[in-house]
Amino acid sequence: MRGLREIAPLLEEQGVLIIYPAPGEPVEADVAVAPPKGSPEEALYDLSVVSASRVIYTPGFKNALFDALSGPSGRFESVIIGIDPGRDCGFSVMGDGMLLDMGKVPCNTVGPRVSGVIGVIKYKSVKVYLGDGPGFEEAAASLSAAGVEYIVLGEEYTSTHGQLHATIPRIRDKDVKAAIRIAYRGAYSGGRLAGKVPRRG
Repeated sequence: MRGLREIAPLLEEQGVLIIYPAPGEPVEADVAVAPPKGSPEEALYDLSVVSASRVIYTPGFKNALFDALSGPSGRFESVIIGIDPGRDCGFSVMGDGMLLDMGKVPCNTVGPRVSGVIGVIKYKSVKVYLGDGPGFEEAAASLSAAGVEYIVLGEEYTSTHGQLHATIPRIRDKDVKAAIRIAYRGAYSGGRLAGKVPRRG
């Protein structure tokens, strides 16, 4: 999975600023991510200098990041994952309208990648939308083998739509852009095959 330094610019383009304070440095933030209780790092940080409406102690980088972004409830109401199959599979992960992660992987590995993301996000509901372009069969087989149910979207849903440009951060990869469009179109237009992933959190 991508590291924080890679994800931070993506979040900053959407108005989420991530700061990296040194131990003992005063911090004012909406949410603070602290070392897990009982960890060796906990002794280095003095939380008395931290002013935040919420403090997250969740162990694990991705788990803590998603918990911090999910709001006071500690979970996302809706997680939408879009996948654009092709020579490789572009994918995007949306949580309550925020682009949380994106990337491109071989289509025969997209199932474990998506399953891994679903495993670290707390949510009320999650849907995975898969475009039906070239590479569909390989991606579908990978998702099924990983136990990930998905909804199929026709290729017409991946074409450029002007109203989506303002919501997509500056991303150059066309397959990742298409995956974001699939996520948006799936969320607002539905698909041919309905399916659900079991609830978590």
